[in-house]
Amino acid sequence: MKTLVTVIILTALTFFVHEAGHGLAYDLLGYDQVRININSAGPIGGVNSTSDAIVGAITGPMVTLVQAIFFALVARATGSVFAFWGVFTAFMMRLMAQVISFKSPNDEMRVSEMIGIGAWTVPIAMMVVLLILMLWAGRASKPGVGRIILAWIAFTIAISGIVLGEAYVPDLVI
Repeated sequence: MKTLVTVIILTALTFFVHEAGHGLAYDLLGYDQVRININSAGPIGGVNSTSDAIVGAITGPMVTLVQAIFFALVARATGSVFAFWGVFTAFMMRLMAQVISFKSPNDEMRVSEMIGIGAWTVPIAMMVVLLILMLWAGRASKPGVGRIILAWIAFTIAISGIVLGEAYVPDLVI
């Protein structure tokens, strides 16, 4: 039960922090109003330039990567399974985003296309780094197959709630 609750909460927080990263980037780029939701963020009225779009799009994944690095370091230093779940949720979030990219390009794919290096270059690089961090953290925290299956179930519940509930979560406008 603890694994389920922990992963559901960490998943929601991971999504919020990821989207807040986008929002903060646009705010720092000088946009007057930025909308942040649990599963999306962007300047109200649209983006003014390709460079702003690149910075705004990549900031969310970079925040998620920093989260994964932080939790991986904690897991390695302490053997904390909680810290492992922090890496796990970051990995799963971006994995789900890559799957969705077959229908609608995610942050990494949009950046990869905008900078002209092929649609899958940045997404694959991100997934490889996150997978390495998750395996590295897992070696120290040893969550076990059973708990990883429970975590996957919890992530599935959380992501379903986030996607289906997005319309009901109020936007934060900064």
